[in-house]
Amino acid sequence: MYFAWERPWGVWFFLQLIPVILLAWRWFVNPSERPKLFLLFLRVLALCLLVLALMGPTQFSDPPKKPIALHIGIDSSASVEPDSLKQELNNLKQRLSPYLLKHQIVPDYFFLNGKSSVFVSEQEIEEQLYKENGLSSPIYRSLMDVLALRTSEKSHRYIVLSDGNDTERSIDDLRNFALQPVWWVPLRSRTQDLMFVRALQIPKSALTNQQVSIEALVESKVAGKATIRLLENDKEIEIRPVQLQEGLNLFDLAYENSVPGRYMLTLLVEPEAKDPIPGNNSARATLRVFDQNSILLVAQETGDAKNLQMLIEGMNIGVKTVSSEEFKDLPLEGYSAILLIDTEKSALNQSMEDRIRDYVLNGGGFGVLGGKRSFGLGGWFRSTLEEVMPVFCPPRSYRRSVAMLLIIDSSGSMLAEDAAIWSDPQKLMRFLATASDQEKPIYVAKQAAKQVLSELLGIEVGVLNFSDNVSVAVPLMRVTEGNLPYLVSGIDSIQAGGGTRFHPALTGGLSMVSGRGYQEVHMILFSDGVPSDRAYLPDILTRLKQEKVNLSTIAFGKGAATSLLRSMAEETGGKFYASDSMTGMKGVFEQAVERVFGPPVRTGEILTQVHGSQNLIEDADKLKLPLLKGIVSTSPKERAEVILLADMGEPLLALWQFGLGQSFVWTSDVSGQWSSEWMGTDAFAQVFSRLIAKILRREHDPMDFRTSIDGNQLQMRLRAIDEEGNYMDNLSVSAEIRADSEPDRIVRQMDLSFSGDGEYASAVSLPQSGSYTIRLQVSGSGADWEHSTRVEVPVDTELSFKGENEALFLALTKDNGASVLNAKSPLEPIFLEDAQTQSVRSLSYASYPLALAIFLLCVEVLLRRSRVLDQISTEKIEDEARKRNLCQSYLDQARASLKHGETKDAEKFYLAAHRTAKQLNDPSLLQAVWQEYRAKI
Repeated sequence: MYFAWERPWGVWFFLQLIPVILLAWRWFVNPSERPKLFLLFLRVLALCLLVLALMGPTQFSDPPKKPIALHIGIDSSASVEPDSLKQELNNLKQRLSPYLLKHQIVPDYFFLNGKSSVFVSEQEIEEQLYKENGLSSPIYRSLMDVLALRTSEKSHRYIVLSDGNDTERSIDDLRNFALQPVWWVPLRSRTQDLMFVRALQIPKSALTNQQVSIEALVESKVAGKATIRLLENDKEIEIRPVQLQEGLNLFDLAYENSVPGRYMLTLLVEPEAKDPIPGNNSARATLRVFDQNSILLVAQETGDAKNLQMLIEGMNIGVKTVSSEEFKDLPLEGYSAILLIDTEKSALNQSMEDRIRDYVLNGGGFGVLGGKRSFGLGGWFRSTLEEVMPVFCPPRSYRRSVAMLLIIDSSGSMLAEDAAIWSDPQKLMRFLATASDQEKPIYVAKQAAKQVLSELLGIEVGVLNFSDNVSVAVPLMRVTEGNLPYLVSGIDSIQAGGGTRFHPALTGGLSMVSGRGYQEVHMILFSDGVPSDRAYLPDILTRLKQEKVNLSTIAFGKGAATSLLRSMAEETGGKFYASDSMTGMKGVFEQAVERVFGPPVRTGEILTQVHGSQNLIEDADKLKLPLLKGIVSTSPKERAEVILLADMGEPLLALWQFGLGQSFVWTSDVSGQWSSEWMGTDAFAQVFSRLIAKILRREHDPMDFRTSIDGNQLQMRLRAIDEEGNYMDNLSVSAEIRADSEPDRIVRQMDLSFSGDGEYASAVSLPQSGSYTIRLQVSGSGADWEHSTRVEVPVDTELSFKGENEALFLALTKDNGASVLNAKSPLEPIFLEDAQTQSVRSLSYASYPLALAIFLLCVEVLLRRSRVLDQISTEKIEDEARKRNLCQSYLDQARASLKHGETKDAEKFYLAAHRTAKQLNDPSLLQAVWQEYRAKI
């Protein structure tokens, strides 16, 4: 440690002190200027401190030496020869031993497996070497992870044992480590892999009977004969002998298919010489074969499709009709649309429903046409296919112009079925603490109401509960899938307690529906007790009759006012129901709702009309719509476009977008039983020709999803462009990857990142070889799309390397020869102290005199601006006044002496006054004194 000046030449600035010293002497001689000497002293001191700060006083010291930390990386991938790894590691340990002992170093070990953030012990390394080697070696990523863990307290060195084959990065990336403290020990590679399929290029889609080209890129280490096999859905369709050349081989095959569908094509290359690793000798890809504008008609009775088939054939569109039984084994992807005609749910299994749903999500057209086996009549309520339809398929005849109110008794008696319990507070408390929910009437009533509510999708429903007063549990609103949880929570919020009064409940219900223009209003009142306001009921029942509100009543338990509830229902045109036990309560609710709506079919003469906001039919006002003799009642979903309506508001024809495809429903039949007056008319031809043209699959695929495999690295790319050619930039894209060997376990799950111009991309490493299924989900900007595809990770990616990466080690030797270690390489450079760590440390003290100088200058300025200067000025003024008074005194004494005739004394006093006036430096006073002296003396 020593002290020195960084800028010693700054001492010349002290020459500025010479004029300051001369000024100080002048002020010192003149007593009147002496008060300024203190301020001058402050300035001089500040100047000296500034010069010292400029000269830079600094303390220099040598830093302490950093201890060396040695980290040894192990490449345990499948491409490394295990014996070479063990041998080189043991040799390295022996050569390092004296250096480790000298520098007191305990090395760390880590694997080049992409998980290098945790160092392992030497014992763990020994155990791992006897286990099966890994599949990949992300050397670059592993080293970058370990380098990121460096600390400033130690000098870190790294030795890597590897064959130089990185499954993710190129030689150029690895050469960057030539500038890092990394030394390489080359290992031998396994070379037993004979050949592998590098790439398989197949178009995504083709027309039926169109020949497509299949290109296979095969890499072989030896020349020889081989056989290429082409498989379609795991069935062999072509065998071809080929001649392999050493290096890359390109083979062309032709493929065509006359049957529409999606096919998995597999290319298998079998060399004549035995390949120890045949798992990477194959590749697969998916091809979609389709007919141009071909429609598949599916009917439980194929005769029901005759009229529609004739119409489609007249549009010059290919059409095929099959029964629901034949449909089960048919591929769907080749068709532009699928129409399901009067088919009940039991005719199709769940697998077929899932296939149809995926087909529409991926862009296919779909339509459901009615009849006595369709929609709610056919059991499609809450099915997978109901999700695809633009309508709900309720099991009852719900009409949009109907409102329903459920009025539930929530008095104290609803807490327990036994009157002896709910009438005794102590018994009631014990019962509520110990009884299950199923033993409490209020709970069972709420469960029954919730079940009924979930079946009333598309209907306007409200729920009231009453005791002494009435409360709105669910306001009157249309039930949808979206708000159903909110409505259910409203019912759950009902709490029992209090007395029983019917009048507030009925009055509140009437006020909710009055003046809202419903064709029908139905109330269902549920109670287990006797109302205390019976005398007020006739008035409200009269008002209900006037408003044409049907009131049905349900009596529960032995304590209910059965006769009163019965008469209330009969007086208003409703129906009375009774349940003696909680087990029958749900069934009673179902009966009450069933009686209101009836089965989901309406027959008789039914008028139809065009919906005012539809966009499908042009010149709709000129279209003459015939009568129908029957429809199946459904409820439209929120996003559905209703094209045609029945006379009571039910949808006859509705359309909507589902995923990339479109689906429609026609709630009457096409067999002619209900729609005989429609068949063969211009209205039928115009409506259905436009409808079918609307839903046909567009061969433009707005979602172009592609995958590629490089080693075990999966690249995914989605390009989203709408039908008008605009990029879709605001999508949410996620991928879910499952191994085919474990379909219930998600291997990877990630979001695809937006990269611009409608592109979304992501990359992920798959853990092992084999087949994987990718499920892609896209949402946003009106898109709702799902897609599934399969990828194949070749077996033992690492074994596709031709040997140790000699090119890498040659490049590292060229860049920095000392970084590649062999048996004769010196190890001393690894343990040399870093030049950077030996740099001299310095500590500057210039800030201290600089801060003090700034402080003194501030003090000097404050003093100058304050009382010190004021004092100096005051003293100067007082001194001048004193001298004027003295001068005047001398003049007065001189004049007095002249009066007494003492001329000599007068002369003496005049000369004293002259001297004093001269000190005042006042010319006028000086001249006046002198003239008086000349005149008198």
